[in-house]
Amino acid sequence: MGKKGGNKSSKGATAPAESASEPELSPQKKFDLLKNNEKLLKVTSVEFRQVVECHVQTDKLIQKSISIESEINPGFPKRDENSIQELTKWMLKFGAKIDGVEIKEMEDFGYGICATRDFAEGEFIISVPRKLMMTTESAMKSELDYHIRNDPMLAHMPNVILALFVLLEKFKGDSSFWAPYLNCLPPSYLTVMYYTTAELDALKGSPVYEPSLKQCQNIARQYVYLRNLFHKHTDAGSLILKKYFTYEQYR
Repeated sequence: MGKKGGNKSSKGATAPAESASEPELSPQKKFDLLKNNEKLLKVTSVEFRQVVECHVQTDKLIQKSISIESEINPGFPKRDENSIQELTKWMLKFGAKIDGVEIKEMEDFGYGICATRDFAEGEFIISVPRKLMMTTESAMKSELDYHIRNDPMLAHMPNVILALFVLLEKFKGDSSFWAPYLNCLPPSYLTVMYYTTAELDALKGSPVYEPSLKQCQNIARQYVYLRNLFHKHTDAGSLILKKYFTYEQYR
């Protein structure tokens, strides 16, 4: 479950200062969320063969957590032409090379890379230097360092490390080096994590039905585990993450 972080700060970093205007759950809602998440952890820890039986209950508990946390959920960036322009400027400033393409919103498809001219086969289009990429290596140099070194789940799940690194930097706001990139991320994705119970049930009879339920179960269980982890520690990463770490943000 990881060792307690005490008052250590990773890499000398400090969490953002408290603000009286920042939203906080009332003691009663904190208690309700704690009890609801205890049930959620229990129901998502069942054996795989029981996932189908438990997914309706799991969804109800998740929706309750989302409802309670709506008061502290910081929301998501809204992608627009300005944020796209800032992303492009940021990339070029730090060594990216872009030739003959642009990020553009396309009807029925959302934002994507669009060619502005014809290309010959094998011609250079775009390159991104490694220092602009959010990687497990850069995460290990961040305030997540303490948990990466001490938590057994993070030690074996680089995908979770990257998810937390994105949230860590997002919660820093404009002070994050990656802010121009994070401000362009979509608020939701076309994955089973955003399916309603009825939409998941429509997958019955297909080979993706049970794996989809299992995915939803795993993310819900990770959310509860990580929320508890951050609220037990006082290292720099936990101080940043626990304030706004919600199910919706982690999903």
